[in-house]
Amino acid sequence: MSKKPTIIIGIIITACIIALITIFILNIFMKDKKVEEEIEISENSEYFINKLKEIPEEFPVESAVNKGYFVYDAVGNKVYGKEILDNFVSNAKNGIRDEIIIVIYNVNGNPSIYGVGYGFNNGKDYILAKDCTRIDVFKTEMMSETQDGIIEAPKEYYDIVVNEDIPSEYFEINVTEDTGIDAGIISLKLYNTPTGNKNYKNIEIARYMLNNFN
Repeated sequence: MSKKPTIIIGIIITACIIALITIFILNIFMKDKKVEEEIEISENSEYFINKLKEIPEEFPVESAVNKGYFVYDAVGNKVYGKEILDNFVSNAKNGIRDEIIIVIYNVNGNPSIYGVGYGFNNGKDYILAKDCTRIDVFKTEMMSETQDGIIEAPKEYYDIVVNEDIPSEYFEINVTEDTGIDAGIISLKLYNTPTGNKNYKNIEIARYMLNNFN
């Protein structure tokens, strides 16, 4: 018996298997893409995302200070614009809509940038945008291994992440000066016990060293 028909049948079966696998992969890809397209970004999120994207990729300390941002430079161990932070905290606690950009430079001179707003979402609530894309993730301790053995950093190190589920009903902006660790801690702290099934937690935004103000 000739082996030719057997070979042809084998080729046909292999081709069918490859085609089925290809269709399966394409279906998954298109499904994920469709889900991604269906996700709507709120106007508030889009506003802060665009605001942080407008900041140049190369953004030295001097530029951040000149822009009127609150800045901490770990290289020079200096804090700039503390009055800007204090004013934002005061406005938020008095129910006045306001926003602030916080720029924290690490010891490598790479900035983490935060946009914080109060009075958003129907005239109240907080919104927090976080942009750590200018940091070299391989120089941080934030790397972790997935179940597939892939080493990766959290999502915010690849993109601008926005959290607007921060109701002022439960949260307030807070700056705590901890002399034990010689650091100021900027955070959104729970001041009221949440109701319902939502488990809210305190949100730390950034830290800076004390007694080094310019």
